[in-house]
Amino acid sequence: MKKLIVLMTILLASVVYAADTKLTDLTLLYTPASVDRMYVVDDPNGTPLSRAMPLISLFNLMDASAELLAIMDDETGTGVLVFGTAPTIDSPVFTTAITATDLIDSAHYNAGSIDEEHLNVTNTPGAGEDNYVLTYNHAAANFTWAAAGAGDLLADGTVPLTAGWDVGAYTITGLTFVSDQATGTAPFTVASTTEVANLKAATATLATTATVATTVTITDNEATAENNPIVFVAGADPNGGNLGLETDGTTYYTPSTGTITATEFAGGGAGLTAIDAATGDSATDFFDAGEIVDARISDTLTSSSCTGTAAVATAATAAVEGTDTTCFPVFVTAATGNLGAKTSASLIFDSNTGTLGATILTTATNIKAMPRHMIFNIINPLATQTEDNEICLWPVTSAALTVTKIVVTLDATTNEVAGDLKWADAFIGLAGATVINTFDTTSGVLADDSITAGEVAAGKCLYIAFDSAPNTAITQMCVDITYDFD
Repeated sequence: MKKLIVLMTILLASVVYAADTKLTDLTLLYTPASVDRMYVVDDPNGTPLSRAMPLISLFNLMDASAELLAIMDDETGTGVLVFGTAPTIDSPVFTTAITATDLIDSAHYNAGSIDEEHLNVTNTPGAGEDNYVLTYNHAAANFTWAAAGAGDLLADGTVPLTAGWDVGAYTITGLTFVSDQATGTAPFTVASTTEVANLKAATATLATTATVATTVTITDNEATAENNPIVFVAGADPNGGNLGLETDGTTYYTPSTGTITATEFAGGGAGLTAIDAATGDSATDFFDAGEIVDARISDTLTSSSCTGTAAVATAATAAVEGTDTTCFPVFVTAATGNLGAKTSASLIFDSNTGTLGATILTTATNIKAMPRHMIFNIINPLATQTEDNEICLWPVTSAALTVTKIVVTLDATTNEVAGDLKWADAFIGLAGATVINTFDTTSGVLADDSITAGEVAAGKCLYIAFDSAPNTAITQMCVDITYDFD
């Protein structure tokens, strides 16, 4: 159905104009909306009817480029909607062949992808032939495939060269430079003496020897708790020169403590100054702990080589000795003070038996646990017993003691004696009398070391008492009492 389009916008607003209002009297609308209405005469040549049409419907009628071209007065130039013979088009898809002239002319084509079938190419590479390049023949206005020559950039990104390539003052930029040169000529050479920033290479792959450094950068480190090997020159060369640097894992410096550690130290040490003696501070003491081996100390130390007074030892390490039979006990010449240790050939100790020997052995006090003997003989025991049944041996003991054994021997084997070894608080009155052990003989003898009540306190009286009168045939009674002080 044909429609007559009247370019008049009906504004659906609050203002309604009368039918006789002139178009020139209406308010102009420069930014109509797609929902705004236009006045349309439907079927003007038949049965005309007045209609309202949305503004957007006007463009639905022009849905082909030919219809748009019919109403456009400038279809060339640049932009989104362009018609003509030389437009600028982004990423085109061509369906017909393009001449070489059109392709080369940058005004017609700047970038994109063109299939071979859409170019005017006169030949095709043979099957399996790679690295061909497309060349342009200006006179014939066509393209041809040709084998790659020197300087051509191939499809795989390589450029075959037959001579050196000098780019002059230009710059070659890339993410990675790769050389397949395994041996022989260095693949990369820098002629400039200017430092190349951020140039890194593995030590084993450096082609040339770097200039020998005369100085190095030193960083101060006084706090790190780590054992840093001390660097020294190689080759045992004391005269200097261009030498390699080496380290030894057993010689190192610890910054946090200022300590130098090595397996051994050698030298005269005349230049060592301000060395602290042992103060108990392991961080500062030079001689803090341990011992110096004999090989490090001269056998002929003199006052000129070792000055000062050593600290007096308050203790010494003693080893256990149990086999040497001739040992010399150490003694000093006074009871107190810093004294030298001495020995004497007159004082000998047998470590094997525990025997101490001396030319004269005296003591001002009792020696505990040392066996002592009280030996006495009674002539005519019957006469003695008849005179007094109790015979005092020790009126007042000087210290507490223990009787451990009693031995009695008579001068006849067919007669016996009977009695007890006793102690009492005092010999006069015999108060608190207590039996230590009997001295009854059998066949004229007695040897008893199974005494269980041999303890005698200090200040007591020690005596024997007969139980009965000895036989008149007994003329002597020899007694040996063994005891020791507690």
